[in-house]
Amino acid sequence: MEDTTTQHETPLYESHCTLSEEALRKYYLYIARKSRKSRIAMAFAAIIAAAFGISQMMCGNAALAIIFFAAIPLIPLYVRLKLKKQAKKAHEMYGSLHRTEIDYRFYETHWEAVTAESWVTTEYASLQEIGETDQYFYLMQHDTAGSIVPKEECGKELMGFLRKIKLDSYLL
Repeated sequence: MEDTTTQHETPLYESHCTLSEEALRKYYLYIARKSRKSRIAMAFAAIIAAAFGISQMMCGNAALAIIFFAAIPLIPLYVRLKLKKQAKKAHEMYGSLHRTEIDYRFYETHWEAVTAESWVTTEYASLQEIGETDQYFYLMQHDTAGSIVPKEECGKELMGFLRKIKLDSYLL
């Protein structure tokens, strides 16, 4: 029987990453933004502000109603500031990850993340999502666990490959 381990396969694409403080902060902020808890809190706060605004209008207190209605667009700003604070706190907790060198190797059905301390192979089928921002791809295995792949280290072919996986049946 022939050995088909990835150590004998040639990767389709390769990428290298040095995790910077900025990359980690953006990763934690991405996770926090995707959090269902954050979205629910923001929607709940907006509903409460709108309800108070309507009740104040019905009571004839237009000035107070305007204040409540003016607060609605400020809620996302407040939540964003709160998320940044949470991201900073998480970053401080996991600061030992700074400057970790990671080599990514992408194959047809999986990818590998190789550091000086570990070698992890992950099937694309196990991904919960592939997130994409203007600077990074996030290969998320769980709500709070994933790999950070900087776009500046990806060629157009690798970016196209990751986008294809994002749309493929791997992520039903």
